[in-house]
Amino acid sequence: MKVGRNLPCPCGSGRKFKLCCIGRYPLRASPPAPALVERARAHHEEVMRAEAVRHETFGEVGPILHAGNQERRLVAVGNRVFFDRPEHNRRWNTFTDFLIDYIRTALGIGWGQREIKKPLEERHPILQWWAHFCTLQQTTAERATNGMYSMSADGITSAYLHLAYDLYVLDKHQKLQKEVLRRLRITANFPGARYELLVAATFIRAGCTILYEDERDPSRRHPEFVATHTNTGAVFAVEAKAKHRTIAVPPPPTRPKARVKDLLLDAATKETVLPYVVFVDLNLPPDVNGPPSWAEEVIQMAFDVIATVGHCPFDMIVFTNIPHQYGEMGGPEPARHYWFWTSRAVRPSRLPIGVEEAIVRAVTQYDNIPKDLPAEATVRRLSSPN
Repeated sequence: MKVGRNLPCPCGSGRKFKLCCIGRYPLRASPPAPALVERARAHHEEVMRAEAVRHETFGEVGPILHAGNQERRLVAVGNRVFFDRPEHNRRWNTFTDFLIDYIRTALGIGWGQREIKKPLEERHPILQWWAHFCTLQQTTAERATNGMYSMSADGITSAYLHLAYDLYVLDKHQKLQKEVLRRLRITANFPGARYELLVAATFIRAGCTILYEDERDPSRRHPEFVATHTNTGAVFAVEAKAKHRTIAVPPPPTRPKARVKDLLLDAATKETVLPYVVFVDLNLPPDVNGPPSWAEEVIQMAFDVIATVGHCPFDMIVFTNIPHQYGEMGGPEPARHYWFWTSRAVRPSRLPIGVEEAIVRAVTQYDNIPKDLPAEATVRRLSSPN
């Protein structure tokens, strides 16, 4: 028997059930009012639409988790919680504010303080980017009516924020390795480590879990990590290669060639029996209009490598040109280009079409970094009016 809280108690005492024997009998559930059901359904649909837009824009990165009031803002990243310091003029009004602070903590505040004491030309590239960012902010930032400042991001500023976001994405999913951070801090290793970080964050956006290979194992040459696509269950190996070049701003009048055959040959010698995806960054000056000028050259290099090794080790090659560093102070951000090659030109690919599409989508989402902190989650009262 189910009894309402305000009905007479079944024991015959004459008192209300809630004041008498409520612990001895189950409560009677009242059917929800139609208006309550409709509001709950509408709220659910609103949340699902917002999530669909977020995934379409930022990929499969988890939502930003934050909370705060007028005195303090907290942001959760993985199993850690970060907080701003308004008393030191470090308030996080936007997600960009958080990223600018977060990168300092991720790389080590002590390391950054030691670097910034060096002459500018001797500092690590990240600290040179930071100095550039500060100069641009001081010379171009404009105050908005809400009291915050805004400025247009040039190439170097964008490089700094993209690095911070990629660090955040991997840290949030607990895939930020201490070894990668160590290599990022070493100037000679920085370009390669930075690109490996970018590629790993790309596969998080693509909806993959990643498992790094043991870099301490000298017995074989292996790719960077193994990725598992959550939706399809496909498992494949991933390698990242970045071309090292001397950056000239403005670029020289004679456009350099891609010349990444050596990188592809090195990737071809990595040992794996899994389907194989290789990322290669060309680090060339940006193309302004139309398809990339280097597309035919890199396609021919892929076929040359296949002919050299005697078989096709690759299931997919992603050629990228992300020329942040070629941007001029305060100028427009340099254009980025991507080119995708699959083994279907010579043999069937072992990657499901759904995985290839997820990789392409995640690569093109590189430009998308959240600017604002999302509205904080609130518990909505959905009870019907009396």
